[in-house]
Amino acid sequence: MYQLLTKSKTPNISQLAQDLAVHREKIYQALDFLQTLGLVYKSKDYSREIEIISPSQILTLLKVKRGKTDRLSEDLSKVLPDLLIGFENQRRSPTLKLYEGTEQFMGVYDQFILEAKDEILCYVHPDYFLGIVDKDYLKYWSKRRIAKNIQIRMLIPEGAKMNFETDPFFNSSPILYREIRYFKAVTEFKGTYYICGSRIVVFNPILPKAVSIADKIIVDTFRSQFEQIWEGLE
Repeated sequence: MYQLLTKSKTPNISQLAQDLAVHREKIYQALDFLQTLGLVYKSKDYSREIEIISPSQILTLLKVKRGKTDRLSEDLSKVLPDLLIGFENQRRSPTLKLYEGTEQFMGVYDQFILEAKDEILCYVHPDYFLGIVDKDYLKYWSKRRIAKNIQIRMLIPEGAKMNFETDPFFNSSPILYREIRYFKAVTEFKGTYYICGSRIVVFNPILPKAVSIADKIIVDTFRSQFEQIWEGLE
């Protein structure tokens, strides 16, 4: 429609309807949509000549809209944790969601950065988890987490083949907002769980699969167990 308007010297409803072989109502709807995009000047009616912006202005218009979108995205990311907590606490039954396959597995892991408010708790066996989430991605993920000042506390079994303390990037560090404590596992485990806000995500890195549960009682139960183990390792 916009391209057709640029080719007409004096575009109007009747001429456009005739050129496109459609009802006049369709033309009005299309022009209203172009108005929302900022490509057509607002008018009470289109009975006379329809005014459009110059094609040279479109790039500038896109940059302005992109700037507004970026600011909106930034503002939303700041309040998203509080919005999620309020939304999920109003639900009477647990919200469960299953993620299957590597792509979805990585996607739910990435959501922690958007949803976390101040702290993430992690119970993990790194030998299995790093088979899906490699170090390069973890470094990228950690940089985003640190940029938001999000603390992470990790419980890792002493018997893990990869000892994080030997890697300067993965050890406990106030600068990295990371604290790690090693515990003696009675039996070997392969799964991992993360607690983020009012959500717990349990990972099976072998399949891979992940189950997300948004329920305060369930999350508080796992959080209490995590804290008991954590405090016992001081």
